[in-house]
Parts: sequence; structure tokens; C-alpha cells
Amino acid sequence: MEGSGEHSQAAGANDAPRWDVTGMGSAYCNLATATATRDSVVINLGLSQRAGERASAEWRSELLHRVLLSPRTAKHLHRILGTLLGEHEAQRGEQR
Repeated sequence: MEGSGEHSQAAGANDAPRWDVTGMGSAYCNLATATATRDSVVINLGLSQRAGERASAEWRSELLHRVLLSPRTAKHLHRILGTLLGEHEAQRGEQR
């Protein structure tokens, strides 16, 4: 929905798409795994946390999202993340 700030995000540099965010949800993820097949790259995103309040409590991992990407889109995401992480580490130090 062009022109409506609540339903779309304006295109930025590099011809970014205009997103319709009407049905969007958000989730914090601190766990990621990935696998690949001949036709796709599968990224699993989740949340890992202790199951209880005690320090000895067992860790629990909850799968929140599974994203399937074409190899071309996965490569594009790889470039974007590499650039963003490079900038982040230049400002805040290397992530481990």
C-alpha cells in the first residue's frame, strides 16, 4: 500500500523493496542453525533459555521460525549480513 507509512516501508538505497508489513510479526532469536539441499537453504531461528530459575536448570531451545531460501537469496543474505557484521565489529569489536 504505497504512501501509507503504517503499511509499507519506503524504499531506500540499493532499490530496497517496499514492504507490506500488515501481517508482520517480530521475535527475538538467540539461536540459529542452517542446512542446505540442492534447491534451498533452510535457516532455523529460535530461543535458547534455561527451563528454570536455578543456575543448574536445563537449557531449553524453542524453534520459533524456519525460513526456506533459494540459493540466490541465501547468497544475497550472506553478503548483507557480512557487511552489517563487519560494520558492527568495526565499532564494537569482534563477536565470538
